[in-house]
Amino acid sequence: MGILENIKNREDIKSFNIKKIFEDDHLICVDLEINNVDIEFYYFDDIGFLYNWEFLDRSFKVLLESIECYYDIKLDR
Repeated sequence: MGILENIKNREDIKSFNIKKIFEDDHLICVDLEINNVDIEFYYFDDIGFLYNWEFLDRSFKVLLESIECYYDIKLDR
């Protein structure tokens, strides 16, 4: 289990930094750092949730789902 999977509410996020945004195969990819952990979100149609997670419940939910998906892919679960 990854350390970021322990995030359950907004207050659990102590630092959030988008490091790089780029496009691959016409989809958006993002390298970011959450709580001093590097993480990648690749091949998204829309990354608006990365800018709204602090304010919108739906965006925070998408962020949590994206973290879970990242670990599922990384750990090949």
